[in-house]
Amino acid sequence: MVADVLLISSDLKLQQQIESELNSFHILMKTTNSFSFELIKTCFAIIWDLGNIPLPTDPALLSFIRNQVVGPIIILDKQNRPNSFIKQCFMDYHFDDYLYKRPISEIGYRLVQKMWAYQKNVPLANRKQNESQNIISTANLKINLDTFTVLVDNHPIKLSPIEYKLLLFFMEHQGVVLNRVQIAAEVWENTSGATLRIIDTHISNLRKKIELNPKSPRLLRTIRGFGYMFGN
Repeated sequence: MVADVLLISSDLKLQQQIESELNSFHILMKTTNSFSFELIKTCFAIIWDLGNIPLPTDPALLSFIRNQVVGPIIILDKQNRPNSFIKQCFMDYHFDDYLYKRPISEIGYRLVQKMWAYQKNVPLANRKQNESQNIISTANLKINLDTFTVLVDNHPIKLSPIEYKLLLFFMEHQGVVLNRVQIAAEVWENTSGATLRIIDTHISNLRKKIELNPKSPRLLRTIRGFGYMFGN
């Protein structure tokens, strides 16, 4: 697994320990001791050390960071913060993990697990490939798995990482009714009540971007009493 991970921390010892841990997985790591738009735009995943670099307080900026980073965002912390703060990290900004005083080895394998979940591709009967690109297509939709881009009627659309994972999961299971627990387990990797409650909101947002008439969807349909099904 080769990918760029950005560690945001001014702790030199932590930088060395995490870099050593990730080297064993052949993961490339960059470090910065301050927030940087340019670095965030070029990385696949982020490890953010709250021990010495706090998160921005502007919600719009945090949402921007989440939208820019295709892979996981993991928060490290040494301070015992209230549950409301942790909940906000997951529910409002869709960060992937919050690790409180965890050993370096656990940080490493948790990151690798999350990266694998973002990167894995399940073979499809209807997956179309050419020599240079790995593309899934159906109806008027195309997903380029190499560049993480989505086209509707050959026009690019912007999806959040969660919306991208949702769409990919549905396109990989066309014609199959998927319940909320299945969706939560695959896309969020947890099936807590809080996660189950936000699925409908994310699906509604996704429909607005891929459906001609989101209020009467033809691709991503609700199967009342059971869940959702993707396909014409």
